Amino acid sequence: MANKIHELLPILYKELHQAAEDYFRIHQNNFHTLQPTAVVHEVFLRMSHYSPDQNFSTKHEFYIAAAQCMRQFLIEYHRRRTAEKRGGEMVRVQIEMNQVQDKAPDFIDIFALHDALNLLETSDPQKAELVKLKFFCGLTLAEVAEILGISIATADRWWAYSKAFLALKMGN
Repeated sequence: MANKIHELLPILYKELHQAAEDYFRIHQNNFHTLQPTAVVHEVFLRMSHYSPDQNFSTKHEFYIAAAQCMRQFLIEYHRRRTAEKRGGEMVRVQIEMNQVQDKAPDFIDIFALHDALNLLETSDPQKAELVKLKFFCGLTLAEVAEILGISIATADRWWAYSKAFLALKMGN
């Protein structure tokens, strides 16, 4: 039975909210002002605005669409935040002297990821879907494997390949 976006909101809200919380926990050093709730609401708004009558026959179809919307929203957000009128490429530094560490915190350049992911989509769309579901929706490899209809071992190999491809293209 097909479900429309407004029917899926109450069912999948908690799962998407948890994915957004996980994303921000991992990327907390980006000095963003976004909250997980705002991201999830924006994703649902975009999905219902652009295709209010779209039916999702499975939960998997919904996650694929949600991952794409979340990716687009985060890219647009980061573009606005790094606009010239907001300081452009200036780097904000926040240091508490009692917490000075020798190593720099992990940081993902969302623009470099976006460009590298576009290259991966061109060469291997299935691996790009895996990255979007894993990175933007916070799904486990087992969940992604189920959605894409592949084995967990294949998902693990694709994830390893995709991480290496993206790191190479991002210059890491």
